[in-house]
Amino acid sequence: MQTLHQNIQIPKTTGKETIANSKLFYYIDSDFKNYGADELGEKQPATDLAVCELTEDMTFKQMFTKPDEMALTQSQILEFIEDNKDKLRQDGYSTFFLFKSKGNFFVAGVGVRSVGLSVRVYRFENDGVWGAAGRHRMVVPQLTLKYLSDTETLEPLVPTAITDEQAIVHLKANGYKITKEITTIQEF
Repeated sequence: MQTLHQNIQIPKTTGKETIANSKLFYYIDSDFKNYGADELGEKQPATDLAVCELTEDMTFKQMFTKPDEMALTQSQILEFIEDNKDKLRQDGYSTFFLFKSKGNFFVAGVGVRSVGLSVRVYRFENDGVWGAAGRHRMVVPQLTLKYLSDTETLEPLVPTAITDEQAIVHLKANGYKITKEITTIQEF
C-alpha cells in the first residue's frame, strides 16, 4: 500500500445524504438499495482523510483491516468526491470507500469514466482479489493509516513534537469540546 495524499480535510457533514440518492453519478448500482446499503448517517466533525494506492493484490478485508475505525459515512464519501475528483483513480479503475449501513459493512467503488462518475457497491465480505496492476485506490481516515502497512512506505501521521496548545486547537477546530485542560503530564 502506498500513500498518495495525506491531510485532505473535508468539512463537517450532516449525514443527510446517501450515495443511492446522489446527483454526483451518472450510474449508481441498484444494489445500494437491494443490499440495504442506503442508510442515512450521523453528523461528523471535519475529518482528515488519506488516499492510498494498492501495490499488491488485496481483498477488501486486507485493505480495510480495522473496519470500525476505517469506515466513513456516505455523506463524508460524497463530500470527498465532490471536492477531490482529481484524487480519484482515473482510467476506469476504482477508488474504494468503506462504509456501514444497517449494521453491515460495504465498499463503494467509484469509477471515473468519460461520461462522468459511476459507483458500485460491494459487500465487505466479498473475497474477490483486486489486482495491484489496476492501481486501485482507497480513501480512509488519516488516523487509520497506521493500520494499513507495517512497511516504511507510509509517512509519519503526526509531527514528532506537538504542543498541548496545538493539540487543543486541533481538537476544538474539529468539533470536540474540551472539558478540562491538562497543564502537566506526569510520567509513570
